Amino acid sequence: PIIETEAKQGDSKAYNFPRDMIGSHNYHFSFSGFKTAVSREIKKIKKINRRVKSNLAASIQEAIVDVLVSKSINAINEYKPKSILLSGGVAANIRLREKMKEAIEKNHMLIDLHMPSTKLCTDNGAVIASYAYFNNHPVGWKDIKASAQLINY
Repeated sequence: PIIETEAKQGDSKAYNFPRDMIGSHNYHFSFSGFKTAVSREIKKIKKINRRVKSNLAASIQEAIVDVLVSKSINAINEYKPKSILLSGGVAANIRLREKMKEAIEKNHMLIDLHMPSTKLCTDNGAVIASYAYFNNHPVGWKDIKASAQLINY
């Protein structure tokens, strides 16, 4: 979580990145336009020092979290689930966890928010890759050795 680590030292209001997807009435989470906006902003910066990196990280993180939380709250309002689960690699982000909890409380939502321990929030790509590997190399479940390292050198 390098963005989260850098963001702790930064100002989330230093850069005003777009949150266009908040206004869309769907649950698509493509950040391609956002990445373009970030790239353009970085190209404008003459000297990238530690402070600039931290401010960029904080601003990027805040914009992404705002979109994820807003769309999640909209989905909760529309579909009225009894619970919601933050999962995958993004669920390890502390700012996302804080803002999701705050939004649910602020909107007086009677919903259970489930957030696994951050050490259990792995990248979904890793899960898919492991499935693909074991699908082509069957191993009995008792013989699988769990490791926090994906690759041992």
